[in-house]
Amino acid sequence: MKFRVIETIFSVAARTLFKELQGRMFHVTSPEAFVKICASGAILSNTNGRFRCNWTDNYYFKKIGCLSVVDLVNNTRHRVTKRKLLNDYKVFEQASPVVVFMFLSPKVHARAITWHRYKKEKAYGLQIVPELESGIPEKISLGEIDEVWFITLKDRVALQEQISNLAIAVTLNNSDERDRPQEALVSALHDFAAAATSHVKR
Repeated sequence: MKFRVIETIFSVAARTLFKELQGRMFHVTSPEAFVKICASGAILSNTNGRFRCNWTDNYYFKKIGCLSVVDLVNNTRHRVTKRKLLNDYKVFEQASPVVVFMFLSPKVHARAITWHRYKKEKAYGLQIVPELESGIPEKISLGEIDEVWFITLKDRVALQEQISNLAIAVTLNNSDERDRPQEALVSALHDFAAAATSHVKR
């Protein structure tokens, strides 16, 4: 799994990052949720409401036991998807100043349930972002995540501290021997945080 720090401002992110997202599928989460994902070893669906969610309970993919992903593999109308990503999905308007993108391995793409099922079922009373969002049934294991981006609109020092705290939190969350730690991931986060520190402009 690769890690990437991105320091930017909203207008630049909206203009430049979108180009790099084309043809990819990713789950959007917070640093706090990322720690829990690392502890559990997978991104799990929120069917029983066990996780805090920005969406209402009247949410299509939650109702059918799926977790939400931004799907730029099956949705290729770029102007439409960009508008929906920023305005409807509100990808950068999270509770945390740092947003985490977890990119799915291409081998997971075939499992995606697209918004066309929602349309076919005429489930119009349920919430979804058409032409952008898809659902993955049940869970995505950490082994099925190729890359993670930590995106902030603040300075790199603040982001580095967030990443360091993530590494510590992952370690603490896995301290129970009944839940074996994701040792490789913890080590990678520590190394990544150290690398980020070395590139901070004093």
